[in-house]
Amino acid sequence: MALVADAPVLLGPTVDQYGSLIAWVGEHPTSRLLDLGAGSGIDSPYGARLRTVADTITGIDPEEAVLSNPHLDDALQVTAEEFAAGGRVEPFDTATACYVVEHLREPLAFLNAARSVARPGGSLFLLTPNLRFLPSAYSRLVHRLGWTSLAGTILVRLS
Repeated sequence: MALVADAPVLLGPTVDQYGSLIAWVGEHPTSRLLDLGAGSGIDSPYGARLRTVADTITGIDPEEAVLSNPHLDDALQVTAEEFAAGGRVEPFDTATACYVVEHLREPLAFLNAARSVARPGGSLFLLTPNLRFLPSAYSRLVHRLGWTSLAGTILVRLS
């Protein structure tokens, strides 16, 4: 399954970025959604909104706080790589990672893990801050994958 980056969706500072994510997910069939880096859900303005566009939501995070996230049907304290290695039987339609990838030491391993748990033709929705200010390792990854280094959201089709 290949990573195919669609054109980045550029969102300005006054745009409701979480609203854009919800609108996009709402326009695509999403029975099963995986929230990568779901956290506690307390400071997540989109957690409750995801409930309106996905039948089931699984959240993973290496931090224990994910276990108390009220917006999830299933919460697991694991990394994306550990989760993928666990061999989930049913793939996810959509995976989201909101303000996660810029914190990763190995973003390519994270993306490969996300790809392995999504169905062919599924989507990975990455919401990031301005890419010009990301750590250099992430910038190199963006360049290596042929994506444009701009602010906003990157949607990756998993084909």
